[in-house]
Amino acid sequence: MKVNQRGKRCCCQQRIGNIVLVLAIFSVALLQYRLASMEQYHRHPSLPERERRIQSRHRNGSTTTGMAEATAVPSASIPDWMNEYLKWHREMRTQFLTLENWKLHKNISKLLILQCMPSNAKCGGLADRLKPLPLLMLGAFQSKRLLLIRWKDRPAKLEEFLVPPKNAYTSFDWRVPDWLDEELGMDYQNWSRRHIVNVQPFIKTLHQSSNKDIVTTTMQWWDGGEQAYKDALNLTKRDDEFRRVYHHLFRIFFVPVEPIRQRLWNIYKYTALGDENGNPVDYAVAHYRALWWEDQALPTWKEQVDAAQNAVDCASGLMPKHPTMSGTSAESSANRSRPIYFATDSIDAQNIVVNYARSKSRQIVVIPHEQLVHLDRVQLLGNDKTIIHQKSTRVIDSASPNSTTVDTSIKGIHSLEDVYPVFVDLLLMANGNCVAYGDGGFGQFGLMLGRNYDCSFRHIRRHKIQKCDFVDF
Repeated sequence: MKVNQRGKRCCCQQRIGNIVLVLAIFSVALLQYRLASMEQYHRHPSLPERERRIQSRHRNGSTTTGMAEATAVPSASIPDWMNEYLKWHREMRTQFLTLENWKLHKNISKLLILQCMPSNAKCGGLADRLKPLPLLMLGAFQSKRLLLIRWKDRPAKLEEFLVPPKNAYTSFDWRVPDWLDEELGMDYQNWSRRHIVNVQPFIKTLHQSSNKDIVTTTMQWWDGGEQAYKDALNLTKRDDEFRRVYHHLFRIFFVPVEPIRQRLWNIYKYTALGDENGNPVDYAVAHYRALWWEDQALPTWKEQVDAAQNAVDCASGLMPKHPTMSGTSAESSANRSRPIYFATDSIDAQNIVVNYARSKSRQIVVIPHEQLVHLDRVQLLGNDKTIIHQKSTRVIDSASPNSTTVDTSIKGIHSLEDVYPVFVDLLLMANGNCVAYGDGGFGQFGLMLGRNYDCSFRHIRRHKIQKCDFVDF
């Protein structure tokens, strides 16, 4: 009898042990599943959830530059091949782009370097230099090359103005390491090189350079390489993927350095473009480039007045209207609080719009600059830290409406801070809701970076003003 009871107890204990074991295994499996799910969630969250995160960051003002998306861009916002290349680039750069591998000529990826060097005949302005990035990224992806950006002395390294975002997973580190910058300046015989300048078709030429370890390129195309991008991907003529993807791509590549970020914060905090926390509000942008190419006819004072004021007029009609209380004073108040930012390369045009704004109830913001720089007219940064303009500065004679004069003296700029306004203007345009732009590539580049590519108007086309009426709510 005792033996029988003992056997029953052993049997029960064994069953209980089995149950406990099963529960333990199940718990471990469930924990692993949840951890895997969380990891997968953080790697590839659903698009709606990503959008909510971005909107939440924007509302809560987690950044004072309006570039909240810069460190967490949804992967669904860019083509799959870009995501694949971003991942590959991070891995290859981290594991293989080292001085030791370089010296040994071993285990290092081939390079594609977008450069602006003193030896290059022409680099173009800021838009010219950066707009080809989607095409270059496609070429680097197809040829399995590490894409890097290298500026030197024209006017300085790009890292003096823009840097990669800090987020290691979603950002793109395009910088040339210091050791590599030094090595590239030497005649390193173990490495074969080729330089490509404005060659069409670029992708085909790049493939023909597969035997070259280093391919450097300098581009200044009227469309930034958009047509070459379409041809390489067999996109239709009307496909605007190149332009629409740039808003997200720019925020993967760049954030402003601290001095420029601080300037943006001050502008947003102390002007109508931002709130009390230094975060951007909804605003339109009017861009007018008065001093374009040297071989173009100089604008008269009257032409500048007409063009600058019309740029503001066109931007005023682009602002989205208040969705409720149509036709009421509440709607007028809401829209009047949505300002217009005026960007230009002409101090005269700045003064024209400052005076014009006094007659309007809507707030028109102009950021005064003592001297405006064109990167396409900067030659070098000398040993005395003075940036020298390569070409003459134009001066409009406001005393005579139809006369123009040219100041042929060379203007010296005494610090990199004098170049900051170029980047401040670009980032202010990038944070705008709508853009009215004219001649030149800078205004259109700002539109590509902006919040809404569909909200735009070209107020000058082939040097002719497209007339608009000012919309004052």
